[in-house]
Amino acid sequence: MAYVSVESLKLNEALNDVWHVKLAAFGCNAQTRQAMINEFICLVRGMAFQSQWHKDPEYHNDMLENWLFRAQSIPILKNICR
Repeated sequence: MAYVSVESLKLNEALNDVWHVKLAAFGCNAQTRQAMINEFICLVRGMAFQSQWHKDPEYHNDMLENWLFRAQSIPILKNICR
């Protein structure tokens, strides 16, 4: 991963730490936490890249709502996603 800057790696680690701490507080296991983190980060990165050509806020809101709907299927998150 020599092409990834040290700053980018630090940011990624910090984001992972925040997500893990917050989701662990609600009882999510490590595997669920990591899956949710990866899905959300990939979604946001993809949306940021795609927004260069696809200027459609409604489309991006639908993508985020779809992720949130799926996240709500995790019993622990039902209480915090309302």
